[in-house]
Amino acid sequence: MNVTIKPGRVCGAVEVITSKSFAHRALLCAALASLNGGETALKDVNDSDDVNATVGALAALGFIFRREGGTVTFQKTDKASLNQNAVIDCRESGSTLRFILPVAAALGVNAEITGTKKLLSRPLDDLIGALTSHGITVFRNGERINISGKLTGGVFNIAGNVSSQFVTGLMLAAPLLVGGAEIRIYEGLVSEDYVWLTANIMGKFGILFKSNAGSFFKTDGGNAAENKDDDGLFKTDGGNAAENQTGGRSFFSLAVEAVKENFNTYRRSLGGKLTVEADWSNAAFPLAAGAVAGDKGGVTVSNAALSTQGDIRILGILERSGAAVDFHGIGEWYLKLVGSLELSESYLGDDRENIGAKAIAKRFNESRHRATVNEVSEGKVAGGGLSNDSGLYPVTAAPKKLKAFKVDAENIPDMVPILSVLAANARGKSVITNVNRLCEKESNRLAAIMENLTTMGGKISYDESVPGGALYIKGGKLKGAVLKSHNDHRMVMSAAVAALTANGETTILDAEAVNKSYPGFFDMMKSLGASITVSGD
Repeated sequence: MNVTIKPGRVCGAVEVITSKSFAHRALLCAALASLNGGETALKDVNDSDDVNATVGALAALGFIFRREGGTVTFQKTDKASLNQNAVIDCRESGSTLRFILPVAAALGVNAEITGTKKLLSRPLDDLIGALTSHGITVFRNGERINISGKLTGGVFNIAGNVSSQFVTGLMLAAPLLVGGAEIRIYEGLVSEDYVWLTANIMGKFGILFKSNAGSFFKTDGGNAAENKDDDGLFKTDGGNAAENQTGGRSFFSLAVEAVKENFNTYRRSLGGKLTVEADWSNAAFPLAAGAVAGDKGGVTVSNAALSTQGDIRILGILERSGAAVDFHGIGEWYLKLVGSLELSESYLGDDRENIGAKAIAKRFNESRHRATVNEVSEGKVAGGGLSNDSGLYPVTAAPKKLKAFKVDAENIPDMVPILSVLAANARGKSVITNVNRLCEKESNRLAAIMENLTTMGGKISYDESVPGGALYIKGGKLKGAVLKSHNDHRMVMSAAVAALTANGETTILDAEAVNKSYPGFFDMMKSLGASITVSGD
């Protein structure tokens, strides 16, 4: 499928697709809760390729559920009825692969896991090492991964500088392990917001983690089980992970205690229902379109919600770039999230450590239900976490004189493609740091960004001498061009936004890659007034 887009203005209100990051985690939690008799109906589960890969993986494992439109309802599944020799196709979903591997291992099933060649070539060694050190036999040949054995509990050591998905996978498996588990994360933690999103969603299913460190957790060299507040939840009192040294390596840990008195076992979500949040990663595209090519009223995302999704940071970045951002009803909690709108000027800048992840963590802990251990074990509540049922708020982005900005992309790598388009439309030279990890995404996303912007006449350069790598983008007028999709959904969507301000038409080849996360993206853009022609279906 090829898509041709004419330059033009956009305006209006849209509801964006729900979050695949939320859905992956909620689907797995609901499935595991069904082993304990808990029936959970997940609402607004999207129909993207990646989410469908996780739904298919759970079916392959033998979980019992029905799917009716956007609702997936899990019914009681007898563990003995699980497929003991499962064949699981993860398609091209990195989340599915990295979450299913440890979960299948914890369930003790033999599994053959397949996927695209690109998926199976993505980094996996650290996760496999953690599994093999805890009783799992792994065979890997580039075409499939076979696992056998049953994962044992105890201490897991995992590097956090490759992918936070390794940590999430182990977190999801931890409550299933005899004796519980402690996950020790060293070498820092990239995309750390996704770990707290995992903890939030698992909390809705009765699982409580304790942490003794992290960029916003105190590191005192002690045992995770000893570092908790009165109700056994996260203890957040600042500190630096570098203070906690073991064997010459900095680490912090997350721990799930051994199951006792039915505490810390997966159970159905509160009320047996859970609604998947709108996706802030994908909300960034129409909001950025409003900022660079919006008509007078701009573009409104009408189903935004308070969330621990890290890509909610797009709001602060848009404001910092000079876009006219109207927070409507979301403003009150956004003010609390970042401390003040004035502080959001450096939300992801030089002062990020003081404002970014720490602010989200603070908001996370202030807003979650402060369930006690007894309340959770008695089934009175579903656990900690922000409620995505607390209300939806519109947020609008409209054009203004955009200015250059600086962004640290360590925790928001998925934002870089659209941020590069924002930068190309801003006055001055913008800087996006910590971009090297983009080389290991669905495409070599770093190279793809540079190729597409350069093809459109943009001025972009890469500096490998900066720790983590940096992109420098000088704003200017883009020109219409024929662009590759690079088989990368985010490259397709960012190219579509860039086309709105280009001189002349832009054609995106093989644009069906967008189905990975947002099948309805082009329909959404058309509803805002974008002139889009689809050919070669």
